[in-house]
Amino acid sequence: MPLLADTPIVSDAEVAAITGEANLDRLEDAASGLTRANTRAQATNFLMLFLRGAKGVDPLKVANTAELKIPAACQAAYTLMAAQPDPDLQTRAGRLKDRRDEALKLYVFVSTDMGPEETVAPKGLPRTWNFDAEPFHSPLDNRGPWRKP
Repeated sequence: MPLLADTPIVSDAEVAAITGEANLDRLEDAASGLTRANTRAQATNFLMLFLRGAKGVDPLKVANTAELKIPAACQAAYTLMAAQPDPDLQTRAGRLKDRRDEALKLYVFVSTDMGPEETVAPKGLPRTWNFDAEPFHSPLDNRGPWRKP
């Protein structure tokens, strides 16, 4: 299932199970648009931006969204908690942000479907270009002037 904009990849039950935060419904503010459904959709949008920017992968070609559920759940809970003025919730939100960043660094391996149109190297791989007028050749004689033959 590819990632689509404004389409959540985690449910409320998965957010509660992954983060351990069960009563996130009490943090909602429907008047300002801060709801659990909106934060789950925003978490998917955050992951799409992360995949495009840091990993260099088109989110429509991502084949394994199961590994992305942990950072999506942490991002959704972080968004709800960080908007609250309570310092206890702020510290818990900071821990969720750290867990999200760790999950993005360590556990997210993006696999894409290799189709016949993949004839060039995927984005994100380094390409080397030599702009010298003439190519550099290593010296044949590496003895310095201080050595006698």
